[in-house]
Amino acid sequence: MNCYLHSKRKGFSRILVSAGGALAVVILGVLSLYLFIGPETTVRVHGPRLTMAPDELVKFRARPVFDSGYQITGMDLFSVNSDSVLLQIGLKRRDVIKVFNGERIQSVADLVVVLYRLYVNPETRDNVRVEIIRDNRPLTIAFYAIES
Repeated sequence: MNCYLHSKRKGFSRILVSAGGALAVVILGVLSLYLFIGPETTVRVHGPRLTMAPDELVKFRARPVFDSGYQITGMDLFSVNSDSVLLQIGLKRRDVIKVFNGERIQSVADLVVVLYRLYVNPETRDNVRVEIIRDNRPLTIAFYAIES
C-alpha cells in the first residue's frame, strides 16, 4: 500500500511510500501531515480492491455532529470493526464524515446508502473519495484500488 500526501500549500508536497506495514505508514503520514503541512490536505491511499461482506453495514457505529446552530454537519465514526471497509479506505475511529463519494452525510441512513451502493456496484469501489474532519482539521481521503 502506498500513501501519498499532498498539500494545497504552495511549494510543499510530501510523499511517503510504505516499506513495511501499510497502517503504520498511514498513521505516520497523518501525523506528519498535521505537523508539517497544515489543514488543507488530501491523503491518497493506494491499496488492493475493496472487499465488502453483506454484513458491512453493521461493522460501524456513528452519531451526528452538530454545529453551533444545531445543524448536522457530519457523522462521528465512534466505533469501527477491525475488518470494516471504512478502515480499508483510510478512515479511523473519531473521524467525522462530511461527504462520501460526493454525497453529503447527515445521518446514519445517508452513510448506509453510500455503503450499499459500494456493495452492489463493485466497479465503484476502485475510486472512493471521503471528506472528513480529523482532529478538528479538514482532510480528504482519496482511495484508489490497484490491481494485484
